Amino acid sequence: MACLLAILPAAGFAPFAVAAPAPAAAEQAGIPAGVARLQKMDPGENPAAYIALAQANLAEAKSRRNPDPLTIAERQVDLADGLLAGEQLDAVAENLVAALPGLESGGAKTRNAYLRALLANGGVLHARGSYAAAATDLRKAVDGLRASSAAQRDRLLAEGLAALGLAEVQMGKVDPAMGEVDEALILLKGLKPVPGILPQVYSVKVEVLNTAGKTAEALEVARKGIAESEALLKPGDARIANLYGSMATLLVQQNRPTEALAIARRAFEGLELARGGPTATSAMIRAIASTALIQGGKFDEAEPFLAQALPIMDAKMGVAHPQTLQVREIYARVLQRLGRGREAIGIQQQLLKTRDEALPRLHADRMTGRVNLAVIAMRIGEFKIATAAMDEGLALRREAVPTVHPEFLAERALALHIRALDGQGGAALAKEAHTVLGGLRQIMDLDLDAPTPNGAHAGMLYVGESLFRSGDKDGAFRAQQWTARTSVDDAVALTRINRAVAGEQASLAVLADRKNLLVQRAAILSSVDAQLREPDAQFDLARANQQMEAVDGKLAKASAFLTAAGVPFQRFRESGIAEVRQRIGRDDLFVMISRMTDRYMITAISRNGEWQYLTKLNSREIDVLVNKIRRSLAGAGDLADFDRASVDQLYGELFSPEVQAALGKSRNLLVSSNGKPAALPFALMPDRKGGSGFLIDRIPVTRLPGAPQESAPTSRRQNVPGKFVGLGDIAQSAPAAGSGTPRRGADALARLPALPGAAGELTEIARAVGDKTPLMLTGARATEANFRNVKLPRGGVLAFATHGLVSGEIPGLREPALLLSESPGDDGLLTASEIARLDLPASWVILSACNTAAGSGPDAASLSGLAQAFILAGADRIIATHWPVRDDVASAITAGTLRYSGKGTSPAEALQRSLSDWRKGAGAKAHPSLWAAFELVRP
Repeated sequence: MACLLAILPAAGFAPFAVAAPAPAAAEQAGIPAGVARLQKMDPGENPAAYIALAQANLAEAKSRRNPDPLTIAERQVDLADGLLAGEQLDAVAENLVAALPGLESGGAKTRNAYLRALLANGGVLHARGSYAAAATDLRKAVDGLRASSAAQRDRLLAEGLAALGLAEVQMGKVDPAMGEVDEALILLKGLKPVPGILPQVYSVKVEVLNTAGKTAEALEVARKGIAESEALLKPGDARIANLYGSMATLLVQQNRPTEALAIARRAFEGLELARGGPTATSAMIRAIASTALIQGGKFDEAEPFLAQALPIMDAKMGVAHPQTLQVREIYARVLQRLGRGREAIGIQQQLLKTRDEALPRLHADRMTGRVNLAVIAMRIGEFKIATAAMDEGLALRREAVPTVHPEFLAERALALHIRALDGQGGAALAKEAHTVLGGLRQIMDLDLDAPTPNGAHAGMLYVGESLFRSGDKDGAFRAQQWTARTSVDDAVALTRINRAVAGEQASLAVLADRKNLLVQRAAILSSVDAQLREPDAQFDLARANQQMEAVDGKLAKASAFLTAAGVPFQRFRESGIAEVRQRIGRDDLFVMISRMTDRYMITAISRNGEWQYLTKLNSREIDVLVNKIRRSLAGAGDLADFDRASVDQLYGELFSPEVQAALGKSRNLLVSSNGKPAALPFALMPDRKGGSGFLIDRIPVTRLPGAPQESAPTSRRQNVPGKFVGLGDIAQSAPAAGSGTPRRGADALARLPALPGAAGELTEIARAVGDKTPLMLTGARATEANFRNVKLPRGGVLAFATHGLVSGEIPGLREPALLLSESPGDDGLLTASEIARLDLPASWVILSACNTAAGSGPDAASLSGLAQAFILAGADRIIATHWPVRDDVASAITAGTLRYSGKGTSPAEALQRSLSDWRKGAGAKAHPSLWAAFELVRP
């Protein structure tokens, strides 16, 4: 059998494990019983049992009257396989050193054992960061296996190919690595039964795709691999742990900590249960979980994860192992957040010393270590230490990467932020910040198929605050808009591009060329990143810079062509304060709320002024306030149960006295918000600080997905056109005949409560619209196919009375969706991406369903899901909800809004009046959970 470690950056490791190649029947005679038993075992399934039997077999071979050195060497390879599965690297190396010379000289008799030993040795070298040396041994093993006719050769070859691919991707050789891991998967899936190393090989493919910048595809492959692995093995099998860890790492990279934590917890709990306690792999996955907790601001919960993980890693991997040091670095950041900054600085400075002694001068870990020291020092006000660390780190980075590298720009942004915090702001700093802003904007604009790089997003946060502290409100506002972008916004941009180039062959050709250039650019950066992980004196940075300049020059020409052709190929174009002032109404106040590095930034703009500030409370404290308010909205009890004190405190943080004064003179409030405050409708803010009423009593509120992109429609008086299409009262039944596979999450969907008032609600809305012949798609007719066939006239009204689902609410659902009736060929889940591709020029879309104002998942910003999908599809305005709503309340409020709008009332005021009417009828003590969920959304 062969077994080697798959090391995944930041994701820990788990051993490849395949059954030992069993000899043909003719060869079985004379094989000791213990060896025969071992050949039927999988070391990855139960390493302790495998090691015990391998040790017994080795002892038996040594105790023979005339011990055979080659037989002993073969037994040492068997033991090395088990030790590798048990993460005992030093013991593995000891056995291989003793075994390899004899096996290499043993000729055909020991050829198979020799190749297995090379695979194991390659795994050890890889685990210790020697990627080039690992690749040499692994390539030799792969070449030997290709020429071998040994029994079960394909299992070993698949393992070797995957391991070689992982080593090569660490060296920047993405294309060869992709081919090797794909070949490995083909080999494995051709075997019956499929070997248990399938999840580990999938985890390698995830790493290769992620390194190539194909994060979305990597996430899909991780999901597919988990599904196939659980069908092959069983849910919770320890051998799937590394794939779970890979997926959790991807989710952390996409800033989805809640989902990442759930996956990571599932991985390490299952692994520790199977192994009878913590392992090095489970410790690394605990570190991933802690990173997710850190992203979510839960530092007190992250600390125990790391405190338990570090002693395990010290013992299993060594205190100076690169991954042990990475986890200790995370621990230092957590300690700083928990008020133990001096202790954190001491840990980080010792880390730097260890790395400086052990690593080449231009190794990536020496650079990032200085960045982490700077961040820790910055947060406790030690600006001298922070500045010195950044200066050293940037000097190293400047020698090692092109100036357009995302990490270099992000670190320049951090250095500016430290200077601004230290009171060194001003015109010179603002000028440099604009240069960095331009570089970050270019990076984030390059490839809409790839998610925003984490470093670029962090750089925008730093640049935004640096410009704010330098007094440049407009520059800070521009950066602020970039920090609030989401993956759904990128999907919006892609759809706009596709619509713009439909049938335009010249533009399509340029876009194709541009895509190829982006692939070349990614390959150059991958080679640079590989050099940072394992520096090579022969690497030619000047040549890499020249290649990058040539590619960027061609990209600039392609961009100029597309601009001239009117193709909106960019990810996003931010707006300046003056532009927003021209787009809003004379009596409007626009407020943008965005989470920055440690505070929320607020930019407020009216026709007469602008205000910009950071909250006094940090973002974690703001988030706690929002969570308290949401909990008080969980039921429909007495008004006294509503946490008005927390709402009043939040209002004071988000709306400064000057903005409150401007709000008092305004007739419309336009709000764009991300982070936790986006989970609240601003209608339930107080009418004034300390007041007993609600903001909606005084002023209409409209939610925007970002800065206004067109002139505000609040002053236009538009009657509701007379065409209505309603969907609801869905048929929750078994899959329709011929529908194929069962609906995703069928069991979870079956538990959703019935909506008996849905049909009546749609009828009431149709009456409010004034359509005497409405198109009602209810019951079994409320299907995706029927909806796609609807030709909604411009200005029509579209309403859904059904369940709204958020990402992850049911298994396999990766984006928000509306629940419709199932039919042949459709699963009845109308997702945000499917909606965005439709043509729905509605004057109103009524999303009278639960959670339709929610984001695309538990970590996503509000309005990044269903509501924004309908905006993309062409809707003028949307009524969405922040939490589950009662049928009768929804019917009254939505129908009332449309009646007022039909009489010429502006959309925002129509919703305001309808809410007021309902509350008057329900009584003065009507709980906000009944009415405040409704919010008007427009582009």
